[in-house]
Amino acid sequence: MIFPMNPRRPAQKSHLIGFLIGMLALLISLSLYFFGSEFLDMLELKTLDIRFRARGQTMPQTPTVIAAIDQKSIDRLGRWPWPRSTIATLIDKLKNCGAQAIG
Repeated sequence: MIFPMNPRRPAQKSHLIGFLIGMLALLISLSLYFFGSEFLDMLELKTLDIRFRARGQTMPQTPTVIAAIDQKSIDRLGRWPWPRSTIATLIDKLKNCGAQAIG
């Protein structure tokens, strides 16, 4: 007796192979992500450089001002670390001048 070929059988097999390849790629990607890889870190940094170059220069939307603690300030207010009250006064003055971020 001759049985006719089932036309779905090859398609099912190719879907299974595609699924297994996808799962293998996912497993490899997740293991590299969770266990770390110097290659992936380097690749991320290189693509970051490329993305910044492709974006081009952008101008800040608000002016940036750096209020640094210099030697003149240390001579006047004393050696670092300063008392919390002095730092609080400094933060209050920066906020009153419109500082949006203080670090």
